[in-house]
This record gives sequence, C-alpha cells and structure tokens, in this order.
Amino acid sequence: MSRIFTILTAVVVNIAFKLGVMIAGWSKTGFEQLDPGVTFFLKVLDLSGDNPLENGKSIDEVRRASKKTAVFKISPPDIANICELSIPGPGGSIPMRIYNRGSNTPRPVMLYFHGGGWALGDLDSHDNICRNIARSNMILISIAYRRAPEHPYPAAIDDAYAALVWAHDNALSFNGNGQGIAVAGDSAGGNIAAALCLMARDRGNTSIQSQVLIYPVVDLSSMDTPSYGLFSRGYYLTKKSMELFRAMYIPESKRWADPYSSPLKAANLTNLPPAFILTAEFDILRDEAEAYASRLRNAGNNVRNKRYPGVIHGFVSLTRLTGKSDTAIHDIFLFLTDTHYITLPEEVYQQRT
Repeated sequence: MSRIFTILTAVVVNIAFKLGVMIAGWSKTGFEQLDPGVTFFLKVLDLSGDNPLENGKSIDEVRRASKKTAVFKISPPDIANICELSIPGPGGSIPMRIYNRGSNTPRPVMLYFHGGGWALGDLDSHDNICRNIARSNMILISIAYRRAPEHPYPAAIDDAYAALVWAHDNALSFNGNGQGIAVAGDSAGGNIAAALCLMARDRGNTSIQSQVLIYPVVDLSSMDTPSYGLFSRGYYLTKKSMELFRAMYIPESKRWADPYSSPLKAANLTNLPPAFILTAEFDILRDEAEAYASRLRNAGNNVRNKRYPGVIHGFVSLTRLTGKSDTAIHDIFLFLTDTHYITLPEEVYQQRT
C-alpha cells in the first residue's frame, strides 16, 4: 500500500511540475510576464475559441455568455444588511442594491457603476466586487443603469445623475452621509463615474467627495493608443469588442468625443473630486486611463494612479485568478480612508497591514 501511495504521490508531483512549467511558458510575452492565474484564464479563453459578441450573436446571448466568468470569482464576503429597491429615473425606475454593514452613526456613501461595455453586466455580475468594497465602513449602492443598445447614450449617465441626487436627498433614510459621496466603477462603469463627476460639477452639485475609476474607458473618440496596439487581441478585452460596444452605446460617431462620453476630451478638468485610477498592465484601456490621471493632476486635482503588473482588464472582479485583486481592493480602502476619513473594520485593517 505504501508503495502505491508513493507512486501516486510521484505522479501527482510530476503532473503539477509539468503544469507549472507549461503555465510559466505561457506567461512569457514580448513585454513583461503575465501573472500565472491570468495566464491560465487566457489559455482557457483561447481554447474555448468563442467570443459571442465578436461572432455576431444577439445581445441576449452575449449577456448570458458573459455570466460564465463567475467561476473565476471567489465567493464574496457576507455583508450584514443588503436590500434592493428601485427609484424613479428619467427613463423609468432604476433598480439598486444597498450594501450596509450596519452602524449607529451616519457614514459616507459610495455609488458603484458596473462594467460590461454599457451593454452587459448587472447587479449580480458585480456583486462580488461590491461586497468586497463594502467591507469598508462605507454604505455602497450598486446602480442598475439603463443599458445599450436598448438605451443608448446618454441614458446611463442620466440614470447615474438621478441616483446621485436620490442618494444625497435620502441618505439619512439608510444612515448615510449625503455630503460625503464617492462614485466608483470599473471599465464602462468607470466611464460613467468619471462622466458623472463632470456632470455634477457642471450642474453645481457638490455632493461627490471622491472618485474611484477601475480601468475606466475615458476616450471613445479614437482607439489608437500604444496599449491598443499592443494588446488588441489575446488579452481578454479586445479592440474589436470595444468597437462593437461603442457602436451600441453611441451609434452617432459625432458624439464619441462628447465630454460625458469621453472625459479625456473634456476641455475643462478643473475642480473635480480626488481620484484614484487603477490600470492593468495588459489592458488596451491602460494608456488612456493613465493619460486621464495626468490631465486631472495637471488641472490641479488630487490624483492617485497605480498600474498593476502582470494582469488584464477585469482582474479586480476575477478574484480566483490573482492576489492582485485583493491588493487593488485594499488600495481602494486606503484611498477611501484618506478622502472620507473612515475607519476600517479591524479584520480589514489587519488584512491590509
């Protein structure tokens, strides 16, 4: 029996070693090295050989297929109080989900806008990242804005602004601080959050205290940055997919450079809330997001930006892939403690330190 166990152990170790060597080989690119978990994820996508969006499938089919990435997400942490409601919006009701750890004192509020090319994603697809951020002492409200192509630009931005006004006016009803609102989002949601900051400033609304932009889209007017050239295919988010998303979201090309669709093209970037901009090394959106950080800083705003090495677009949500997801969440916590003066719960503080 012991001999059989020894042989089986040797076989398992040999397989694990060969798999490790294979992944290490796949991780090598012409640039820096990919994170091993990201490498495995990209290999799975490559072997599947199916991109429903680029293969001309219906938007309903694409939305169903996009949910398959849930297998790469670790089960999210429990949050004491979660409730769902709908508020009136400019185009009908706006569903939202409120994550609240519970507290006796009013706390800052974060509005979160999910990614998905303005056409995919919903309250469930980004539940894990919302729960993770809600481990801070902020009240997080996830917004189900109207999606393209059924509701093209500027429907999502209009819904975002309606949610901001509602959160400010009704904060006390859920023990929130309506004067200390953060806005956040990833990818297309980051685009909405950035545009919302511009719209709020332009309308004299001063309730936004900070913005967290996770690999945001900030320039739809052109797709010719160096990162678009380097990572146009093979790194999860492709240039062709972005072109298709753009066409669904803003069918009129003359509006691609509007400041609320392409914040990087805004003539005036002064007097905006402090920003934390996160980018991924192997992401076509990397360069435009980093250019936005530079323009915000040059306009006199308080800006932090960080590029996470070895990872791809979407890495913060895909928590099974890499430990850099946790690193990014903790970096967001650190930013929020500085901009909203929150005190992290003890278990979160211990993880961060």
